[in-house]
Amino acid sequence: MFEDEDDWPVYCPGCGAVTSKKIAWMKANTRLTCGGCGAVLRYYREKFVRDLEDAETAVERFSRGLIREK
Repeated sequence: MFEDEDDWPVYCPGCGAVTSKKIAWMKANTRLTCGGCGAVLRYYREKFVRDLEDAETAVERFSRGLIREK
């Protein structure tokens, strides 16, 4: 569902700017620079992968609950 070439938005906790990175890049790194304020943002790669899996599960669960209009 979410592919390595898809963009993943990262919201800066300091300035609120959104910096997009490819999912493959996010999986391979643990720091990124905010495009708004230049702050270095650190994250745990393992948590990113778990959160990505949770996002995929949420989309699938939502889709199963859709009702088709006649």
